[in-house]
Parts: sequence; structure tokens; C-alpha cells
Amino acid sequence: MRRNQAEVAKQTELTEMYSRVNQLFYTSKHAPVRTTTQTEHVLERLYGGQTAAMAAAYNMSPRTIRRWLDGSRTPQGANAARLLRDATAAQTTKRGRERRAQQAEQHRGDVLVPRVNSFTVRGSDAVRPRDISISLSGRQLAALALAENESQVDDVIQEGIAAYFNGGAAGNFGPGDFGYDAGSLVFNVPLMTGAGRNAE
Repeated sequence: MRRNQAEVAKQTELTEMYSRVNQLFYTSKHAPVRTTTQTEHVLERLYGGQTAAMAAAYNMSPRTIRRWLDGSRTPQGANAARLLRDATAAQTTKRGRERRAQQAEQHRGDVLVPRVNSFTVRGSDAVRPRDISISLSGRQLAALALAENESQVDDVIQEGIAAYFNGGAAGNFGPGDFGYDAGSLVFNVPLMTGAGRNAE
């Protein structure tokens, strides 16, 4: 039970990170607050209005999806986190993401990553928890703009963290070697501030 709660908490952090990345690049494209509206947007925009398709993707019954739509039932835990992620993604089109990614490739950005830590290496922590600032290339910013889920955002952040530490005395780190507070990233990407008004 505790493990499930920890997994849900981690997923919530990752979803918050993903939502903030979308708000960074597409400032006018926020996910709706109400879960009924989130469900409606996800159903129509990602699953073409096919309740059975959405139900299969969420491993739920079509009846449950209909209850989310009418508000008689509210998604909980991992389903709530996934619905928020999908509702965020549903606010932008593939064309809009590609356009923003092309713009992002011409720039660089920085991200403050709180409480970075590494997994145990040879019996001890290779990196003690600390806040670091990583630099992202235009390619990495473009990847963030195109990201369709938390995992793709995490890949970019992990790559930046590994590059940061491989530039120091330790080295030999790879993406995936680190933990961090995904829900509290601070992005410094001036180009993207307010740029989302014209995104599709």
C-alpha cells in the first residue's frame, strides 16, 4: 500500500512537471480545472469521441468514462494524474508543437532542478541531494516542446543532469541515474514567456 502511495505521489510530481512545461511553451493552453471538462477534451481530441477507445487506454469500463463525463464519478490517483496529463496535451495540436519546436531550436535555456540525488553506486551515494542549474540546448528545448508525456520530459531533464555531473570530477553518469523533485523545477527560458498566444 505504501509503495502504491509513493508511486502515485511520484506520478503526480511528474505530471505537474509535464503540465508546467506545456504552460511554458503554450502559455494560453492550460488544461481545464474541472475533471468533467478534462474528460470531454481528452475523449474528443485524443480518442475521436470513442468512449470504448479511451476506456481501453485507461483500463476502465466505458461506463466509468461516461460517469467521469457527467460528474457522477471522479477519477482518483493515477487515473486523475493521467487525465490531467492527457488534458494538457489535448490543448495543443501537432502542428502547433512542431512550430514551437522549430523556434526553440534556435535558443538555449536553463532549468533549476531541486534536490537532485543519485542512486547508490558501489554501496554509497554518488551524489548527495543538492539543487543544481542545468543548461539545455536548442535541441533539448525542442524536445520539450514536442513532448507528449512525462517520460519524454523526464528524459530531457535527466540528460541535462547527467551532462552537468559528467562535466565534474565524478563522471560516467547516464540519463536515468538521478532522482529529483520533478514538481518544483524552475524554468528560465525567456524566449517562451508569453509566446504561446499564437500556438495552435
